[in-house]
Amino acid sequence: MFGGGYVENTFLKEPRFWITSMRQSNLIISQKYRILKIKSRAYNLIKPRDFIIVYLKDGGAFRVVFRVLTSWISYHPDNPPILYEEEILKDRILYPFYSKIDVVGVGWVEVTDLVNDLSFIERKYAWQTYLTGFPANFRRPIPKEDAKKILKRMKLKEEVMEYLKSL
Repeated sequence: MFGGGYVENTFLKEPRFWITSMRQSNLIISQKYRILKIKSRAYNLIKPRDFIIVYLKDGGAFRVVFRVLTSWISYHPDNPPILYEEEILKDRILYPFYSKIDVVGVGWVEVTDLVNDLSFIERKYAWQTYLTGFPANFRRPIPKEDAKKILKRMKLKEEVMEYLKSL
């Protein structure tokens, strides 16, 4: 039907919602420079147009919503990287891949206030397990309904909520 040369078009697919955890210092840099840096080759999972909900490790809360704008890029020696705090302290690149992002919304909701309402957290007593790694939730996107619950409780601006409803 597609003649063997068919290539998946990510722009025809519905965007997915992911969770990642970050330190406050890295979050500030990501917001300022509009990039998200990663260690692993998980870039084949998260595509342009997907959303990433950030869990703040040193705050215990969902804090920011990013939208991925570009495919993941590997740093090149001719392109000096923007560094996260621990990269500066260790004097080496720890996060060799990055994507340009848009900061869709900023809010705050304590994870403990939501645990019982989120279906992707199956073992409620071990909720932290679902919020570690990149992407979190064992490298799986979260259900759209869970994303809606988180975003609603983050108390994002009304125009952000209207935009997200349209998806």
